[in-house]
Amino acid sequence: MEKRYKQLSFEERDRITEMKATNKSITEIAKELGRHKSIISRKVMRNSSSACRLYLSHRAHERAEKRKKEANTRPRLKDEEIV
Repeated sequence: MEKRYKQLSFEERDRITEMKATNKSITEIAKELGRHKSIISRKVMRNSSSACRLYLSHRAHERAEKRKKEANTRPRLKDEEIV
């Protein structure tokens, strides 16, 4: 059976914020959400604010949606030799 990655939902991100506020560990959060702890750790590190290392679900979701939208939109090469 093939495993497929599924994006974190806004509800899951919200739950992560709640559990982080109650000082739950990454492992505890992952078990409760049914996700691997490396996924939770990566998302918390990637989407925490740089100033105070705070994970906010609404900001994390906005950042994820922006990255998803911009994922395959690279500018074309403008070199005349490459045509």
